[in-house]
Amino acid sequence: MAADNNHLLYFIDVYFWTRALSLAGVIAGSPVAFVRITQWMNALAASGCGALLWILCRWATGSLAVGIVAAAAYAFSHAFILHATSTAEPMVGLFWSFLSVCVVVVGLATSSRVLLIAAGVLLLLAMATYESMVLIGPAELILICYWDDKRQFAQWFLAGCVLGASIGYLPAYAMSGTTSPRAILHRFFDMGGGEHVYGGFRLSKVFNLPLGFANAVAPTLPHSYGGLRWLLIKNRFEQSTLLALAAAIAMLGWIVWTLYRLVVVWSHLQHRQRLILSCCALALVFDSFPLIFWDPLYDKLWLQPIAVVILAWSVIFEVWRRHGRSRPMRLLPETLLMSIIVVTGLMGALRAHRSATPCLDGAQELAGILRPNDLLLRGWDSISLLYSSFWGHGAKTFDVPAVASSSGPRTVQLLHDEIARTRGNVYSLGILDMPENGWTPFIGDKAHLPYRSLDPIRTCAKRVASLSCSDGTETLWKLPSDCR
Repeated sequence: MAADNNHLLYFIDVYFWTRALSLAGVIAGSPVAFVRITQWMNALAASGCGALLWILCRWATGSLAVGIVAAAAYAFSHAFILHATSTAEPMVGLFWSFLSVCVVVVGLATSSRVLLIAAGVLLLLAMATYESMVLIGPAELILICYWDDKRQFAQWFLAGCVLGASIGYLPAYAMSGTTSPRAILHRFFDMGGGEHVYGGFRLSKVFNLPLGFANAVAPTLPHSYGGLRWLLIKNRFEQSTLLALAAAIAMLGWIVWTLYRLVVVWSHLQHRQRLILSCCALALVFDSFPLIFWDPLYDKLWLQPIAVVILAWSVIFEVWRRHGRSRPMRLLPETLLMSIIVVTGLMGALRAHRSATPCLDGAQELAGILRPNDLLLRGWDSISLLYSSFWGHGAKTFDVPAVASSSGPRTVQLLHDEIARTRGNVYSLGILDMPENGWTPFIGDKAHLPYRSLDPIRTCAKRVASLSCSDGTETLWKLPSDCR
């Protein structure tokens, strides 16, 4: 039941959630119904995140109105509302991280060692659910150490982290066969090999950081955007791309404006307000590492830093307002930004609610073709991903890009071994007809699987069906028995 380190407890969360609902009489009767139930889990976790952020902003500023505005801005941000209504992994981990911060604050206010231990446990549960959520931890530790000189309380928080690691990781490792101390340590620090494919610090990622931030706040990037190289080589300065660039510049302008306010009101900040802002700055430093190392456009990694930015803004804005500097024209940036976030968030949610799931018909058609003994060689096309999500218990699948990212050239041998073990038919979708210029940038250059390495399969595969999708059709290929 355990996954890799990145989402170790996600499937366990889903299991207990569905079991709890079954006790109340809510049982998924189909794959689509099961996905809907999982979406409820994320929606509930998202509601908790919004409430906890309001509590934090209300406590940090002393203002009910500012807390409401901050929580609403976060709730309607593109990245948040996208994953609050999907089955993606990070939302429950995000909730545990929010709850950990709130428990730290209450534990410090009441000098409760038990609560600080509980906060450490929650932080490691957040990490075990979605790994990057632990990056708020250093900021929590600084908050504890400099909150009324309660440095001795840090040891209780760290003890809770150790306890949380034991609770969150050891049972999951044991269930998946990892039991020796050496193997446990190796697996705990293992990144799955993905850092060699997806990772790396490049200047282009730094330049994409403002674009990723703006798109996480409001959907501004076109779906076809493939990075600065894609933009410059293809010369695609289309209207939507110019809008994305303008949005990134506007967001940077708002940040600069907020920092200017911070400089102006710095002398009016209380000790704890400065401590909160220092912790926010530290959290942003740590949250920036995976964005720059992995992908600055990956919206899941923006969920925590956006909340940190909003919390810091709420403190700065409230001090600015209380000292008589909130003239109507000076509130224009927040007014415009809040309007854009709410309008685009609502429009996107309504559009998604009224629209059918793209390519779902094609995935259902594929599920009707495949049998349990069959094998599907798949890529990351829409129909393959939907089939794996909704009908993952059906035919076996061989995820070529995922295997290539960890095995490189050995993927060809692993593929032939899997084909040889298959008793049923062997199909391919989204792989054999992928153009070479689409294959090379990732599978070829980063995963080191040459395009021509699958030519023996390409030459003998037969077209058997055209599956409908939102942007056209996808071809399903079948390997004849003499080709295997």
